[in-house]
Amino acid sequence: MEKHVDVVVIGAGSGGLGAALYTSKQGLKTLVLERHNLPGGAVTSFVRGRFEFEAALHEACEVGPEGNRGSYGAYLEAMGVDIDWRQEHNTFHMVVPSEGIDANMPCGRQNFIDEMERQVPGCRESVTNFFKVAEKGIAGMHYMTEHAPENYFKGTPGVMVQKLKHDAQMAKLKATLSTKYPDFLRMASVTINEGMDMLEIPKKAQHIMSSYWVYLGAPPKEMDFFTNAMMLLAYIDKGAAVPSMKSHEISLACEKAVREHGGEIWYGTEVRKLIVKNGRVAGVKTDHWDIYAKEVISNVNPHIVLGNMMNQKALPEKVLKYYNSKQLALNLYTAYIGLDVSAEELGVAAYSSLLNTTSDGDEMYEAAHQLYSNGYTIVNCLNNIIPDSSPDGTCTLFLTGMTYGDVWKDVKPEEYRRVKQKIAAQMIDQAECAMGIDIRSHIEEIEIACAPTFVRYMGTPNGTPYGYQVKTNDGIPMRCMNEGEYHIIPGLHFCGATGILTDGFNCACMSGAKTAQYVVEKIKAESKKRSANG
Repeated sequence: MEKHVDVVVIGAGSGGLGAALYTSKQGLKTLVLERHNLPGGAVTSFVRGRFEFEAALHEACEVGPEGNRGSYGAYLEAMGVDIDWRQEHNTFHMVVPSEGIDANMPCGRQNFIDEMERQVPGCRESVTNFFKVAEKGIAGMHYMTEHAPENYFKGTPGVMVQKLKHDAQMAKLKATLSTKYPDFLRMASVTINEGMDMLEIPKKAQHIMSSYWVYLGAPPKEMDFFTNAMMLLAYIDKGAAVPSMKSHEISLACEKAVREHGGEIWYGTEVRKLIVKNGRVAGVKTDHWDIYAKEVISNVNPHIVLGNMMNQKALPEKVLKYYNSKQLALNLYTAYIGLDVSAEELGVAAYSSLLNTTSDGDEMYEAAHQLYSNGYTIVNCLNNIIPDSSPDGTCTLFLTGMTYGDVWKDVKPEEYRRVKQKIAAQMIDQAECAMGIDIRSHIEEIEIACAPTFVRYMGTPNGTPYGYQVKTNDGIPMRCMNEGEYHIIPGLHFCGATGILTDGFNCACMSGAKTAQYVVEKIKAESKKRSANG
């Protein structure tokens, strides 16, 4: 059977839904194909016993309070997505018992600076300078995105004039960035460590301020200074937020809005192959349908698309070279625990606690290249933001750790249960010791998800939810400057965690929005071409 639409979106994860919201609202006939029976990908929840567990969300960044939304919150509102957000007013709680660190870092720049001074006496001036430099860098980033050259599309009317205009705008943009926003370019080219050393921030303060490296998966020695600064300021200025009905509320609200805009979503429909005609992606094949589209947007990891859905021999060398240069990001393991005591009775007052055996992010990164004893655990207690997120007199904990590389390759199927139970036991040991609480005596339900779980559910290489490894030459600034790389296969465009804004619920969604904007422009340009040709 055949079907013809304007846009096919592969996958109803954050990126795919973010893209479909825009294309459908712009009036394009949009079809989202999702192999599962629910939307959201990792943006979902599940039930064990009397507990509903949040599958993946720690918290959403760039939401902001009502009336002062961040980019993510503003986009969803503009798309007609209605979500009951609950705000978190602290950035993170970092605990390193071996170094005597127990830092509960607040939102608000001055509050954050004051707490940094309390944690590391004498750092106030350098931390204040960090904010000044970061502010200048972010101003440069905003200028770059607001003055990005207009796209041009080969074969469309007036393309030569459009290309000349694009090139002139690009030259002006580069000149302005180098003269008026040098801090942006400088920050994007140095690592977190190098940038903080330049600002003469004490090492202990550096380690605390780079704690969020784990949220993008790149250590301070590899992540660019700007990406870390931008992420940290987003949390400090806007806080974090979670939906009152857990993250599946986001997925369902986005699905509802897509349908209201006239879009379709087919569940239980897996894309098997891409249809390629004359060197251009022209649609997709499912088990029962050949669906033709003017453009295809993929929320599926490019490694999977290029390896399983296309003929690699027919791909241009520059495409293979580009994606072969990418390094897969980390994978996770999480213990979802339902306890028969309240958070207050358990003694957990923070929503998100980062537990480390050392405050040095680079050391933690190196330790995470093994299956056991990584020494890093994130502990989330949703009840401290949403008290009724579990039954009265109970609470839930989410213990998350990370690994790099294919550390599961030597684990035999018959050993899997024992291995993941040992990992969960290590995380529980660390949480009990670092936080001075008793978890084991109160466990009512526990579910453990590891890389094989995420492989089965998300279908990503090694089960990574993070896409590609962030580095100084492949962070947000560099990806934005090289946005065209995500459109180098005619008719096919990528979004989601592998996209230009890297990983995270907000970043994946906004990546989808940005990709969709490009696709809408392209379809409109092609329409003008057809009209001109009669």
